[in-house]
Amino acid sequence: MRKLLIGFGAIAVIGFMLGVLVVPHLSPSLGDPVSFGDTARDYDEAGKLVQDSDRIVFARYLGETSHVVGLLNAYDDSSVGDLTLMVQTFETVESFKGDSSVGDMTYVAVEAAESYDWSDGTNDIARVQLSEDEDYVIFLRPVPAWSEFNGQYGGSVWAYVGRPGIAQIQSGSGNLQFKATDEYKRHWDVLADSDAPFQLSKQGIIDLVSSGM
Repeated sequence: MRKLLIGFGAIAVIGFMLGVLVVPHLSPSLGDPVSFGDTARDYDEAGKLVQDSDRIVFARYLGETSHVVGLLNAYDDSSVGDLTLMVQTFETVESFKGDSSVGDMTYVAVEAAESYDWSDGTNDIARVQLSEDEDYVIFLRPVPAWSEFNGQYGGSVWAYVGRPGIAQIQSGSGNLQFKATDEYKRHWDVLADSDAPFQLSKQGIIDLVSSGM
């Protein structure tokens, strides 16, 4: 397990990278806990989801690798917990948006549900379950360069643009069935045939991208 010294800036990068709310408790002399805001996005419009995604690919899921990083307060070297990342590997079958080509590998960093254990409670982010060798449509954004991934994964790691951010294409209709978390489905009035507040198809993605989104 690697140790990573973190201050305000690095915590912000981690939070932005994973799309989560990061609230570290620092020493009393440094003031109150700092919140960098919740960068996770929930989408209720197909157009906005496509527009905000820098890469949209239809890709085969090949599995994931776990990374545990020990986080240390950069000011006093005290431990602030462990960050567990699951890096998912996908092989592009078809690209709808972005610079990925058929056969390219895309690596997506996801925070494990048990990753944080701050004094104010455990991180309860849910992760959707994926099956190896199955194909998914994934909606992605790049993450800031982070030394943890230097020399690995081609130096480029992505994150899901928001929720819902991953789907499967229904045979026959070509419509997308999103892999939404229970939390997302409780929060939004989702449609039964898409598990999202909207419907979107493979052709719909192509049309939206062609329109400039």
